[in-house]
Amino acid sequence: FKLILLRDMDRFDPNNMFEDPTQYEVNDDDWTSRCAGKNLPANVDNKNHRYPYAIAWTPLPLLTWIIPFIGHMGICNSEGKVFDFAGPYFIGEDDMAFGSPTRYLPLTPPGDAQEWDQAVAIGCKVYSKRMHNLCCDNCHSHVARVLNAMGYKGFKQWNMIILCFW
Repeated sequence: FKLILLRDMDRFDPNNMFEDPTQYEVNDDDWTSRCAGKNLPANVDNKNHRYPYAIAWTPLPLLTWIIPFIGHMGICNSEGKVFDFAGPYFIGEDDMAFGSPTRYLPLTPPGDAQEWDQAVAIGCKVYSKRMHNLCCDNCHSHVARVLNAMGYKGFKQWNMIILCFW
């Protein structure tokens, strides 16, 4: 697994959700430090909404009531802080756009905490520069980008449809 971050956006094709993230080089930037955990034990803390190595989910008012599997999701770093693509050019940190998570899906990290947090940083950096589109490029796409960056479960084709039904 190669630790990577987007260094320059001119090589990024926003129409290609499955681009190979290994084409980007590692560099230290703001997203690396913001997404880094403290290498603490991965314990769920419901009171403080900490879900290490997990996908967090919360309902969307009205829409989830009509179509129950539709909701808002974010990805958690190694210490459980939630990062969500909350709107155009904005990544929410530890404060999901539609309220605290109501459920979470624990994941098995494919590597160590640093590798996990690096993949979260990749997704956050990419999506902090993207326009939000409710139907095509949204919070599910952000989480898919993170899973693709780490090659979760040996799969690099994660997308919003797979995540919607997972």
